[in-house]
Amino acid sequence: MLAIDLAASEKRPSGYAFLEGNRVKSGVVYSDGELLSLCKDFEIIGIDAPLSLPLGRDSIEERGPHFRECDLALKAMHIPFFPISLGPMRALTKRGMKLASLLKGKKVVELFPGASLDILGIKRKDVEAVNRFLSGWGAKASSVDESDALIGLFTLWLFKQGFARLLEGRDGAIVVAQPAFPLAGARPVALFGRKSRFKVAGEGEEFYLHDTGRLEGLLEGEGLVKGSKLLIANGVVVDSCLDEVLAKGWLKIWGERVRRGQVLYKNCRFDFLLDSGFCEVKGASLLRGKRAFFPDCFSKRALKHFSLLRPSDLLVFAARGPCTEVSLNPAFPLLKKALKCRVKAFCMEVRDGFIVTKEIKYV
Repeated sequence: MLAIDLAASEKRPSGYAFLEGNRVKSGVVYSDGELLSLCKDFEIIGIDAPLSLPLGRDSIEERGPHFRECDLALKAMHIPFFPISLGPMRALTKRGMKLASLLKGKKVVELFPGASLDILGIKRKDVEAVNRFLSGWGAKASSVDESDALIGLFTLWLFKQGFARLLEGRDGAIVVAQPAFPLAGARPVALFGRKSRFKVAGEGEEFYLHDTGRLEGLLEGEGLVKGSKLLIANGVVVDSCLDEVLAKGWLKIWGERVRRGQVLYKNCRFDFLLDSGFCEVKGASLLRGKRAFFPDCFSKRALKHFSLLRPSDLLVFAARGPCTEVSLNPAFPLLKKALKCRVKAFCMEVRDGFIVTKEIKYV
C-alpha cells in the first residue's frame, strides 16, 4: 500500500508513505515521473486529491455542480473541505485524475487525510501529533506533506482491515478513517484478579483500572498496560476512558456536533452536549458470542441516565470487544423500560498495535 499527499503542481512537494514490514517509510517527491516510478511496486494506492468530477459536470474548466455525493457526505459530518471548483483545487483535481488514469491495473482510492485527522481527534497540520500517533510504526515525518501521507497510509491500512469509512456516491468515493487508538508503548502483563475497586494485581505490581463494572472472568490472565494503567484484559478493552475518546470520532461520522463535554443536568452528569441534546456513552464489556451486553451488573447510575434521556438525546454503546451487535442485559428489565432515546453503537477490536472500531447494530 502506498499513500500520496498530492500537490497541485510539480513545483511543490508531494508526500508519500508506505509500510516496509512493520516500519513506515515516508518522504517527498515532485514530478509525475517520480510518482509513477514510486507507484510501480504497489497494488493499492491512495491519493489525497479529488479523483472524479461531480455528476453533471463534464470538465473542471466548465461551469457545473460544485459537489459530488461523497463531498456532501463530508458536509453532513460537519467536516470542512475545499470544493473542487475552488481555484487551487482545480489544478489538484486535474493532476489527481490524470495520475489515477495512468495507474492501470492498480486499485486506486481517493483519500482525505484532513477528514481522517478530524475523526481520529488529531489537529490538522500537527506533524508531531501524527508522529506520536504512529510511533508504533516508527513515524518520523518532518513536514505536513509527509504527515498527511502517513495518515493517508493509516487510513488505507484500516480500509484493508475493514475498519475504514467509504463515503460512496454515484460520482466518486472517499475513504476516511474510523476512530482508532494507538497502543504504542503498552506492555504485556500477567493479571491475578482485582485487588480493590480501582486496582488489579499483577506479578509484583498493581495496575490502575478505570472501570467499576464486574468484568467477570477478565481480570486474570493476560493484559496490556500503559504506564500503570490497565487498557486491555484478555482481549477486551477495560479502560472506560477510551469509550468517550473513541465515541467522539463516531459522533462526527454520525453527523452529530459536540458543543461541549461533561454536562450536569438534574444532578446527573452526561458525557456530551450535542446540538440535538444530551449524549451518554456506555461501555459494554460482557461479550457472548457475536453480541455484547450492557451492563454486566445492575447500575443505578445507568438507570438514572436512561430515565433522563429524552427522545432527541443519544445513547452510544461502546462494545469493548469484537462483535456485530449490542443489547441491554435482559437480567435488568428496568433499564429497557426506562430507555426512550436514540441509540447508536460501535465495537472495539485490538489489531496489530491499535484499538480499531466499527459500527454495529443495537438490537
